[in-house]
Amino acid sequence: MPQAAQSKVPQRRSQAQPQLVLAALARAALVTLLHTTLPCLAVATAIAADSNVSPAPLSLRPPEYLMLGGTVLDVGDYAVPTVADWNRDGRKDLVVGYRPADKIALFLNTGTATNPQLAYAGNLQAGGFDIMVAGGSGCGAPAPWVGDFDGDADLDLLVGSAPDGTVILFRNNSTNTTPVLANGTRLALWNGDPLTVGTYATPCFSDWDGDAIPDLICGAGDGTVFFFKNIGSAKSPLFSAGLRLLADGKQLSLGSRAVPRLCDWDNDGLIDLIASSSTGVYWCRNYGTTTSPTLAKPVPLTAPIGSGQIVPVNTSNRMRMDLADWDGDSLPDLILGNTEGTICWFQSYRFAITMLTRSADGQTVVRWNSSPYLFYSVVTGPSVTTCKDVVATGITSGGTMTSWTNRFIRLQQFFRIRTP
Repeated sequence: MPQAAQSKVPQRRSQAQPQLVLAALARAALVTLLHTTLPCLAVATAIAADSNVSPAPLSLRPPEYLMLGGTVLDVGDYAVPTVADWNRDGRKDLVVGYRPADKIALFLNTGTATNPQLAYAGNLQAGGFDIMVAGGSGCGAPAPWVGDFDGDADLDLLVGSAPDGTVILFRNNSTNTTPVLANGTRLALWNGDPLTVGTYATPCFSDWDGDAIPDLICGAGDGTVFFFKNIGSAKSPLFSAGLRLLADGKQLSLGSRAVPRLCDWDNDGLIDLIASSSTGVYWCRNYGTTTSPTLAKPVPLTAPIGSGQIVPVNTSNRMRMDLADWDGDSLPDLILGNTEGTICWFQSYRFAITMLTRSADGQTVVRWNSSPYLFYSVVTGPSVTTCKDVVATGITSGGTMTSWTNRFIRLQQFFRIRTP
């Protein structure tokens, strides 16, 4: 039975965070630019200084452990999480595959949509018995995904198998509020051949090619990601042979044990690929179209650490991810399972100026979305190209929101906020 680990207690951001492994990677300086000629609220756009991406990709704040009854949630070993409203009460629940039992635990949310509180509700069952998907040797915990697989408006369960790379479907034969799962059946291709990615299957079911019919996207043990096109329908899926996704014109390979999810990470209207592996968590931007995605090379997702540095996300050597709006702010957050059975939550945000005001006594106030641990500089100027005058450095983060106040100078009509 999954337990709460008594020795791991980072309950607030001010406490020790899960260790992020430093990597030899030049971090991107985050920049936000604002221009106004009137003392009123203005709109800001955030960009990454080392790329030509606009609008901005999401940024991540430092991680927190998910908690169970005031202590760190710990399912055993090799946590593989997915988030879904299992009982359709409007609150996000947590489903986790784990070893060595090779079962899938359910944690119901007894809190709210914006402040989840988890309670252990047993292991998921099918046919009256705990679901068990044997993982073989090593780190092969069952890899769950929850969603409507057959278009009947209730939640089904897909589980990736480690030893043979197959995907098992457990249909919900009951209702949304009280799911009852039938015994599992392994998915097959249209011609009856087994559907497999080799080893360590990690499925998700989502529309990849813009035809309004969900497809099967599945990570593999060798770090590649497969696309199985649904040539059937939303109610009766039928899969063509799998194709490995390409990125930057080459076969995408993330090292080992890829876990893919689909999300518009940069808010440009196109679905991107976010994937974890044993080496990190990566964003592959879609610079193609809705119906013909074309992926850029993987870019590591990063987060701040206590020293003020921004480093690639790396919480353990067997990371398994999901994306879900954990805090109810309509942005997808990173949920990351770890080797030792714990699960981290990285809150996402868009680095942007949210307010510019000028007070009656001539003070300019700039406020922006921020992250703990970071320090900021303010750069001003009379135009975009001349916005080079550094007027403040070493501004300590105010947490999720930071402000700077200074006497108004007429030449300061453009404001740029950046991390030093």
